[in-house]
Amino acid sequence: MASWSRRRRRQNVGDVARVIREALRGVVRGRVALGTVTAPGGTFDTLEAAAWNLGAAGEWRKLRDRIKREMLRRHGLRPPVVLVRVAQRQARGLDHLHLCWWLHGPEHELRIRTWVALYREYATDYGFGFVDDPFHVRRLRNGRMSNMVFEDAATAGYYLGNYLAGGQLERLMAAEDRSWSPVWISPALRARTGWSLGRCQWIRQAWHIAHGSWASVTWYGSPRYPAWFEDDELRAWVCRHTGWNGQPGSGVWRAPGIPARGPRPAAVAV
Repeated sequence: MASWSRRRRRQNVGDVARVIREALRGVVRGRVALGTVTAPGGTFDTLEAAAWNLGAAGEWRKLRDRIKREMLRRHGLRPPVVLVRVAQRQARGLDHLHLCWWLHGPEHELRIRTWVALYREYATDYGFGFVDDPFHVRRLRNGRMSNMVFEDAATAGYYLGNYLAGGQLERLMAAEDRSWSPVWISPALRARTGWSLGRCQWIRQAWHIAHGSWASVTWYGSPRYPAWFEDDELRAWVCRHTGWNGQPGSGVWRAPGIPARGPRPAAVAV
């Protein structure tokens, strides 16, 4: 979905959250379930926490592969389908991982339940701690009892986006001791929706073009529009997701709200 290298730390959290939501919205058939795996309990000093974080991704791959083998060997099952992963740094300085699983029918539920059981069996061998079972009923902040199974996949996308808000994404991306990518989205989902961080920028650009506030011009004063505007297929994608009619200055715009980031584009002389 994006390059998460340490040379590219500036990301718009709203854009990242939107790409997650759009990947899940209207594409995933059936329900989804959210689970979380954490670092082990106990007290970690700064050096110990950094060492665990740096090794987390490598040990996670080993644990994930072990569970996959045991699911097939002992139960004849494939692992559950992961649609989205979001990493989050806990207040104690240790990273944990939120998983969004596809829950399309009884077989998918059996696969998730079996995976959770095997995780509990092997987690300590690879240095991991608690797993938050999505089927466990818990009390929410509003006092209501619920599990982490969602009939509407897009609602789960809002939950995952919240794990990045409040400076959490920026802190994780700036951390020199992280090993997990902050966000992973199934390539199949991304291919079907067409959304990316770059296309979130297109939406903001389109808003300015539609509302007559686009300010990038050529040296002779005519508008200098972005490349997607000159491509019929790409412009149609933008119009489909915004309700814009594709005409500069028309003001036609049915998408909710105004793009949340940045002033209007600066003039560019060529």
